[in-house]
Amino acid sequence: MFTFVRCITIAIVLIMLLAATNRLEATTITTADLNGADSKVLGETNQGNTNYGSGSDLNAQDATTGSSWLTFLRFDISNVSDPFTSAVLELTDFPHGAQRVGGNFKIFGLKDSENADNWGESTITYQNAPGLTFPSGSGFASDEVDLAKADVLGTAAHLSVSSFSSAALITFLNEDTDGLVTLILSDTVVDGFTAFFWASKEHATLAAPTLVFEASGAPVPEPATVALLGIGLAGLAGAEVRRRRKKRAVGKS
Repeated sequence: MFTFVRCITIAIVLIMLLAATNRLEATTITTADLNGADSKVLGETNQGNTNYGSGSDLNAQDATTGSSWLTFLRFDISNVSDPFTSAVLELTDFPHGAQRVGGNFKIFGLKDSENADNWGESTITYQNAPGLTFPSGSGFASDEVDLAKADVLGTAAHLSVSSFSSAALITFLNEDTDGLVTLILSDTVVDGFTAFFWASKEHATLAAPTLVFEASGAPVPEPATVALLGIGLAGLAGAEVRRRRKKRAVGKS
């Protein structure tokens, strides 16, 4: 009996070691999930109080005259209990005649110390948006984010599906304390004629802004690993039954 128990214990330990080597599965969260949100805000002087939260597009533009736009994204990560080991922000292009080809945009993360992640998608405007410095006039999209209120997470290249990842983004997510994270997207150059356009969560067919991530929770054994465990335990049980039968047969003789 002791040998049987020992074999079972060894088998379980081996399976646990195998499970620990399983790769982590990527998980996605969009601005449409839970308490997520997305909206653009317009920094033009006479439209700074207009809300665009119900629109199907988001955009970023820095213009010396006319419109200057910023995009706000909120992801609800309250269901993620384990540390992030990787994270990628994905944005899908919104077809627009003024869509800029190429170029870069900047990503900021609103600090938790601002206690402002719960902004309203249907009420956010340039004048009440969190993390901004509110300078006078227009044409300041890349300098109006207050660096005392938001961290610079990096710069991303604009593509048909733009992907952004950085060590600063992962740190930002892991330092979150309220289950909500806000990202602010801005232009990096002055251009009054073209802008970056992305699909919002309200778009009927295009993907909403998405956070693709992995978290370092305890790995879950794959089906093949579980099947191996079952086969191994069944084999050990069979061996024990045969051993006992043989022992009884010898005793009777």
